[in-house]
Amino acid sequence: MNKKLIIFHIFFLSVFTFLIYSNTIKGEFLFDDEHFIVRNPYIKDWSCIKEIFFTNVTSGIGFKDNFYRPLSIFVWLLINKTFGLNPVAFHLTNIFTHIASGLLIYLILLYLFKNRWSAFFGGAFFLVHPLQTESVSYASGLGDLLSFLFLLIAVYSYLSLRGTKSRGNLVFYYLIFCISAILAMLAKERAVMLVFLLPLFELSFLKPEADKKGRILQLVTYGFVILIVACWFYLRSTALTSQNTFNFYSTQNIYSTNILVRIYTFFYAFLVYMKLIIIPYPLYMERSIPVFTSLFYPQVFIGFCALLFGFILAIHSFYRKRVFFFTYFWFLIALAPTSGIVPVNALLMEHWLYFSLFGVSVFIAYLVKKHNNLKNIFLVCILILGFVTFNQNRFWKNGYVFFQHTLKYNPDSIAANNNFAMALVDKGELDKAVYHYKKAISLNDTFPQPHHNLARIYIAKNDLKSAFKEYYRTLEINPDFVFTHQDLANIFSQLGDKQKAEYHRKKIQEILKTRD
Repeated sequence: MNKKLIIFHIFFLSVFTFLIYSNTIKGEFLFDDEHFIVRNPYIKDWSCIKEIFFTNVTSGIGFKDNFYRPLSIFVWLLINKTFGLNPVAFHLTNIFTHIASGLLIYLILLYLFKNRWSAFFGGAFFLVHPLQTESVSYASGLGDLLSFLFLLIAVYSYLSLRGTKSRGNLVFYYLIFCISAILAMLAKERAVMLVFLLPLFELSFLKPEADKKGRILQLVTYGFVILIVACWFYLRSTALTSQNTFNFYSTQNIYSTNILVRIYTFFYAFLVYMKLIIIPYPLYMERSIPVFTSLFYPQVFIGFCALLFGFILAIHSFYRKRVFFFTYFWFLIALAPTSGIVPVNALLMEHWLYFSLFGVSVFIAYLVKKHNNLKNIFLVCILILGFVTFNQNRFWKNGYVFFQHTLKYNPDSIAANNNFAMALVDKGELDKAVYHYKKAISLNDTFPQPHHNLARIYIAKNDLKSAFKEYYRTLEINPDFVFTHQDLANIFSQLGDKQKAEYHRKKIQEILKTRD
């Protein structure tokens, strides 16, 4: 192979990707960064290592959640102890991790297709597609990036393991595979799908092992993956200080309790995903789609037919080149954890496609090899995608720009209204902030945060009567909302009401004690 061309490809992919994400480097912490990073005591002290690996992501600030991602938190700890709580360091980490994944995809595609331009365009598609911005431009998106990077290392080491006969290399690649598989699952939950993705590689691209030792090693490898997946499920079900560790809904509804409803809704979500891959516009957080209760809604039925048609093509492909077979099933298997099989905390998110887009990259690589004369067209498409990504990144500049953009497309997002109001407070626009807090409350008055934040504005305006009304409504919704107790303890202390101040201090101690 032309090594100079390979080096040029790697250099170009690295530099081009860095350039299109360069406008995110000075971006502020946004949205969940506040809980996962900024206020998380676990990333500020080495003594919290045990808590990092045996509690949920936000337990450090007294919250209960269903996320078990100790490796991501540990990396944030390393960043914070090395560079401080500087967003630049966190964003650079995301960019370099994303680039590393893209280069690994290049090497994997080179191994599969033995074609440098196929590998180049497949890797470029993954690196520059605008859908990736939600993972790369968002400091809290590190979980996706780290998990996928280690999953790719596991895949590449497995391919190398299957292709070598040297005993020394076998031991080396097997150790790399085991370590990276474990790290992938500790970075984010989705990596447990490796237990299905490895056999998919076998079926699609690898010849059956001819000798007995090779088959034994293959079984041992699969056995190890099954073992660590079982260990992961055990850790996740015991480490989390949460009651429903595999259900993200504290209050049950028709979507969370009915798997058919979740499947019907996914049929429509699949159509949205396909559209976003082909035409990645508009892109924004806090997407909302309807919950569907029947297969016979037009958009649901079309989604079902699209999936069925894809399945038929995939089975047909299995008896030919098997590339589309791989693409179709990789896409769906990687997406399965957020497809509604398990009721998660949203119906559709752009960053849920981060893993799945690798399957599309493989198909792009195959098309380039099959239609080599269309390289210029593919290059133009990559440059257009890169421009769209660069343009999309500008919305991740700060909370004000980010949530204003989100509300443009989803004005009824509770989280976006609440967070945009917080950004308005930072700009001193209190009256506008009050409007958006009240709108968030009017949309769904079951969240304590808008009331708590609204109370703080009334405090700033010296309107204690309205502030107390909002604080007490906060505690009606969530009696254990520790931040409200902290505010009330301070307010009553300043007012000289020692009895009430002491009451709220004791409540704070009780709440934190139950979360230890």
